[in-house]
Amino acid sequence: MIGTYRELLERFQPLRQAHANVGVLADAYHLYASGEDVEEALAWGEGEVVWVHVADPAVPDRSTLRDDDRLLPGECESGLSGRLLEALQRAGCDAPVTAEPLAASPSFTDEDVRERARKTRAALDRIWPSRMAS
Repeated sequence: MIGTYRELLERFQPLRQAHANVGVLADAYHLYASGEDVEEALAWGEGEVVWVHVADPAVPDRSTLRDDDRLLPGECESGLSGRLLEALQRAGCDAPVTAEPLAASPSFTDEDVRERARKTRAALDRIWPSRMAS
């Protein structure tokens, strides 16, 4: 079983060496859940990040955190989603970024998909590094 980015990268290093098209999904929520910081997801190098997920934990206690305990990025004090984007921006990474609060997130009090999309866009705007803002 793999529980951290460090373990993931160690386990998949031979695959990466054999296949140049293998990359890393940098996920702020999973970094928080494993107790790791941004650097762990970037251990192969920022250029190897092929996709980025951002979401904040709804439960600050890692020992009780479940995979669906997610908020929109920037809604808790961990700041990990923003730090991840800043690190990737400094490195010049152009991987796609996806907010991943999940449908059952307490961030969403409205069932209207357009309202959920507006809230998600606003959350991304709040954490997006200023030099990357559109």
